[in-house]
Amino acid sequence: MDDIQSRLKERGVRELRPELAIRQGFSPSYTKGSSRIDVVELHRDHVTVCVYELKTGDATIPLDVVKRYSREVGIYAKSKAGGYENIYFIPIRVP
Repeated sequence: MDDIQSRLKERGVRELRPELAIRQGFSPSYTKGSSRIDVVELHRDHVTVCVYELKTGDATIPLDVVKRYSREVGIYAKSKAGGYENIYFIPIRVP
């Protein structure tokens, strides 16, 4: 795992967090109302955050969930290092 993390950092990924449980910008938070995000990727440019949500079959992602996850990750990212103006929500379909 360390080798993979080293390679990602070389490519500009500052932090990669699978299964991030977050509430009001704080992690870990497994309390009622927390968001359970599949993958969060913070880039070292302090501008870009990617939120990946894996979905199988015909599962959908309601717009209110997209907004909530984006808001939570934005607060989390700013608490880490400031900045992070661009948040990209990327749904990924898996078989």
